[in-house]
Amino acid sequence: MALGTDKQTNEALQAQEAAERQRIAAERPELFAALTKRNQEFMNKFMHELTALGYDGDLDRKENEILHTLVEEQKKGVTAKQLYGTPTAYAHQLHGNPDDSANGIEGATSPFWQYWVEGGLLIGGVFAGISGLTLLLGSNGAASGPAGIITLLLNFVVGGAAMAILTTNQPDMSKPKKERGTMRYIMISVAVLLVWILLISVTEFLPDAVNPELPVFGYLALAILALAARWWFKREYKVTKTLF
Repeated sequence: MALGTDKQTNEALQAQEAAERQRIAAERPELFAALTKRNQEFMNKFMHELTALGYDGDLDRKENEILHTLVEEQKKGVTAKQLYGTPTAYAHQLHGNPDDSANGIEGATSPFWQYWVEGGLLIGGVFAGISGLTLLLGSNGAASGPAGIITLLLNFVVGGAAMAILTTNQPDMSKPKKERGTMRYIMISVAVLLVWILLISVTEFLPDAVNPELPVFGYLALAILALAARWWFKREYKVTKTLF
């Protein structure tokens, strides 16, 4: 009786596996056709690399998982490169760790706008906190007073953009030393920081009526809200590879 039950169980599992394989095979053309041209190029290169490496995992199932992820994420403007990096690098990563999930892998990157929002909340919150502490501690002898409203807004917007640019242009340490783009990153960093400092400096010449200061607790409340919002945003959208 037990042998008969085991046989039925094995047959059921085999039927289930066969149905799963049929589903994966049937879905592939439709999912691939739904990808953008760049994502299709990514998948072609990725599958070629993974096959050449002799991937130990379930190649068809992994491809199906990634195709589903790409179709969903590209609706939000997220590309395969932002999710997984380069096809070669991700193929090598999976070859070494065949059980890694296709969703939310470590090392994935986030869209530019998410870095902008995350960076703006961070920089704006920090500068608001510094201004509040300057007033709270009565640092009258400081080189500059607390930031005005316009200065604060620019720190949120321009500071966030600067952080996003720096984050998305970080050197690729997985590549050979000459191909990492370190010098390019340094040049971009200098240019971005100069523009940021210049714009913030200009606001210091605005009259108080245009660029008024906030009360001390206004600065502190803004700092707390901005940093709390940054924590929530980063967690909610799973923003990865940030500078801080």
